[in-house]
Amino acid sequence: MSQVSFINIDELLKTYKLSFDADGVLINSRAPVVKVFNKLLKTDYKQEDLKSWTAIFEWAMKAGLDKDEAYKLDRKLWTDPDVLFKSPPMPGAIELTRKLHEQGIRLTVATSRAPKLKESTVGWFRKWMPWIEQVYIRESNDIPGEVFKAEAVKQLGSRVHFEDDPVHTESILDRTEACVVFMPYMKEVSITSSNRIIQVSTEDNKIPNLWHIYQQLKDKNVYVAQY
Repeated sequence: MSQVSFINIDELLKTYKLSFDADGVLINSRAPVVKVFNKLLKTDYKQEDLKSWTAIFEWAMKAGLDKDEAYKLDRKLWTDPDVLFKSPPMPGAIELTRKLHEQGIRLTVATSRAPKLKESTVGWFRKWMPWIEQVYIRESNDIPGEVFKAEAVKQLGSRVHFEDDPVHTESILDRTEACVVFMPYMKEVSITSSNRIIQVSTEDNKIPNLWHIYQQLKDKNVYVAQY
């Protein structure tokens, strides 16, 4: 059973080494992916309709593409450096990371993006969040994303990691001693297998983002459900 409590987010962030996932936490990669998809297939989907990482594939099948074509389009949109470079920051990402940087906290990013996206990913952070000095990305596609993410968090010595993917969250909890601030991209997802997870909830029941944390930072507390 979940227990609702107040966590002193200011003290939490000052005390520990921090790491962030990229897509869905700092980078709104959904925006350009959905925009390009709509342009190619003459559809009118919104970002809010993208409720899973298989949604593009499913939309493509629904639009009349066969299975192979749908898969290729799905992979292309999620791994095209030119498409992803056009992503805007997630709400609150600039404000929160800049504030933490100004407080002297060193920030790192651990992303399971494909190796070919390294240059564009680093370039994106130089453009939007130059105060983030370290960006860790997979060196090989042979490494499962959830395994890489957990190993990166461990090697970084991160005690708190911000994540939106439930599989990656479970992997980090299983393979490291880090606490995970979990901001699920699907509202109905929850993880109850560890006491090291802080699942951020919002009063309006919308998908959480860093803006919800940034707004509360000055008041020292953020409303979360802790399991």
